[in-house]
Amino acid sequence: MTMKYKTIAYDSAKHILAMPDHYVPIARKAAKATEAGGMVVKEGDRFIIKAGTIYPSNDNKAIGVVLQDYDVTESDASMAIVLHGFIRADRLPTPPSDAALKNLRMIYFLKDDMTILQPADASVGG
Repeated sequence: MTMKYKTIAYDSAKHILAMPDHYVPIARKAAKATEAGGMVVKEGDRFIIKAGTIYPSNDNKAIGVVLQDYDVTESDASMAIVLHGFIRADRLPTPPSDAALKNLRMIYFLKDDMTILQPADASVGG
């Protein structure tokens, strides 16, 4: 009898936190994906929820930001969602919308010059 196994290398080089020792996350479950859409993007043959994705959507329903990349190709994933902290706006896959910024009051999005991204700045992308 042979045992089948799969090795997946994950790169944790992308950090979205401006201050890695000052943040508060909660856990949320993401369902296994069969197609791209919503928070899920396709990279090669994998379905990924990217670090910096506004959760659950980039609008007035936003409650936090996905902390790291999660692969949802083969199974559900338990994700860390940042509710409070300082996040680098230049490292997000998509800039937060004005509605999301207004909803995420305990998260400060810092621009390249380390000033705070305000709702009117969101369309510029920080």
